[in-house]
Amino acid sequence: MAQAQRRTGTQHRRKDKSYNRDMEDAQAKPSEERKMLEELSGKMQVVIEKYAQANAYTVLLDVSNQNTNVIWISTAIDVTKDVIELYDKMNPGGRRRSRRRSLNKRGSGDSAVTPKKQP
Repeated sequence: MAQAQRRTGTQHRRKDKSYNRDMEDAQAKPSEERKMLEELSGKMQVVIEKYAQANAYTVLLDVSNQNTNVIWISTAIDVTKDVIELYDKMNPGGRRRSRRRSLNKRGSGDSAVTPKKQP
């Protein structure tokens, strides 16, 4: 009976070792794949940028990936400053007036502006 228990214990330890090795191998595989994909992605990014510039594209989008659609965008056209200037012209004073303040200026508050309900 003692021999059978030792044999069972030995078999159990072997199976545990084998399982642990298999798990380590399985965990290492995605890391290798991720490294390979990152390397490929970096190379593709260089190719995409060169192609876009050579063909006068402003933006390239990846329609297959809804989380990160932009693959490449030209830095030659930056409209940020223009948009800020237009915003400032349309909103003198740099701040939007609060709705309450706007209603108070009009008088009673029963104007055509109806406050939106918060969800």
